[in-house]
Amino acid sequence: MTEIISKFIIKTLCDNQGSLDFKRLDEKIGQSFTVATEVLRSVLFDDGKIAIQEGRQKLVGGQIISPDSLVVVKTNLRICQEKPGDCTQCDGLHLCRYFVCGECTFGHKCKNPHSLTSPYNAALLRRYGLHDLTERQLFQLLLQNDPYLLPEICPHYNKGNGPYGCCKFTTSCTKLHVCQHYLQGDCKFGSSCKRAHKIDAHGTKIFNGFSQENIKNLHEIYRNKFIITGQRERRCIS
Repeated sequence: MTEIISKFIIKTLCDNQGSLDFKRLDEKIGQSFTVATEVLRSVLFDDGKIAIQEGRQKLVGGQIISPDSLVVVKTNLRICQEKPGDCTQCDGLHLCRYFVCGECTFGHKCKNPHSLTSPYNAALLRRYGLHDLTERQLFQLLLQNDPYLLPEICPHYNKGNGPYGCCKFTTSCTKLHVCQHYLQGDCKFGSSCKRAHKIDAHGTKIFNGFSQENIKNLHEIYRNKFIITGQRERRCIS
């Protein structure tokens, strides 16, 4: 039963941009299963598959976590960064990164693999217990977990008072110039923040190979990533 519920939760989270608050997740589980508390607890606190951002609402009536806690799906599976033919032995999927990000412009002419059903990838997905996921579900999972896929946020842009923070590369910077606290979901300045809360034209170029849908959902993808990695920095005065 535990494995069945675990797979259901992973698929459900992947179908909902990688995360759900516990209240909505619990409702979805209840529509299909009657789950013992100890089973649900063991699934939710499986650190290899689930990350939880604790909510602020109080626990009521033996609840496992507060209803507004954000439940995020995670995995240790990564994409191999070697060029095709150069990898002799690894534990990563042999896939084109732009295929995963949603928009490989080379299509069937791409030199990098686009197949999840190759013997190597199929065996690896089975070993990680992810062979039942659809392509869309798997790519959502990888996007918010594999640091190789998402552009890094410029730490220098998020410091200093200039229009580019203290980033010396200004418009030629290869990292993302966006408010890190906004992407983490904890910017206290809101619309009055002097850091960008939107991806500008320069930022869009950095996301070459990303589908429009994934660009639209970048806030959720990055927020989930920060929750998973625990890289939520202490707030600083902007």
